[in-house]
Amino acid sequence: MTEYYICAILILAAVCAVLIKRIIGYRRKQSIYNYVSWIEFGGIESQRWGSLLEYIWNAQERMKIPTQYCVLSSDEENAHIILRKFRQDVAERYFAGKLSLVKSNAKIREEDMFFYLLFVFLREHECNYSFEENIMHKRISKKSYGSWGGELYDSENELSDFGISFEKLHYVASEYCYRHEEIRKAFEIRRCDYLMKQIDEKHISISRM
Repeated sequence: MTEYYICAILILAAVCAVLIKRIIGYRRKQSIYNYVSWIEFGGIESQRWGSLLEYIWNAQERMKIPTQYCVLSSDEENAHIILRKFRQDVAERYFAGKLSLVKSNAKIREEDMFFYLLFVFLREHECNYSFEENIMHKRISKKSYGSWGGELYDSENELSDFGISFEKLHYVASEYCYRHEEIRKAFEIRRCDYLMKQIDEKHISISRM
């Protein structure tokens, strides 16, 4: 009889473990869906009060970002191009099952996750020569080191007006993530002070080593 009870308990424990795993998986998928829905449409239960760019403007004002690093009205057209591509990228990754987030993402609000995903997206494309047919920077000098799975080099580059708008958006998103305790802990965000220097000097160094 004792063995029967032990087997029953083990079976029950296994069933509970499977159910808990499925519930966690469902909640995780639902959280990711909510994040994507908020970015793309404003969400169902948590409606956006404005456009993504308006959230950028509101955040930089709230954080008291110095004017020279803010996304201004003069950057608006460029910012819309960047954010449109960002939304497309998020949707493509989501439907391809490649929008991976850490397990603690359920503790982060939709607005906060928007800034984190934007930060990651901008970081990935920062060194691009062009973005949606817009020149990001003009090469000043280049030192080649041969090739290894692609060309190896260091280059110095002058940022275009579009590139500066890109870096401003990058800086605001990076500051938002760094100042947000949950995001900083979940994703190990470091301060990106180098972005201020790039904006000040209208210059970016790129290394493909």
